[in-house]
Amino acid sequence: YTPVDSVFRQLALYWGVTPRHAPVLDSTDRLTAWADSDLQAAGLVREGDYLVMVAGAPTWERGITNVLRVHRAGDTVA
Repeated sequence: YTPVDSVFRQLALYWGVTPRHAPVLDSTDRLTAWADSDLQAAGLVREGDYLVMVAGAPTWERGITNVLRVHRAGDTVA
């Protein structure tokens, strides 16, 4: 997921990667909940599947990757 078009296009060049657009959200918790919902709605994951997310906090800063989260689809984000 990325809100940046140039990053989206770069990710599309990697084998096995399917980039998706995401809105700019104010926290990694909100991003996780949004991604969970979006992936389930698209039929790409089912409840109980595990998602591994790499992100940066604060979410609006570019070039920061300091969060690794393992999330189970359908679980509430704390």
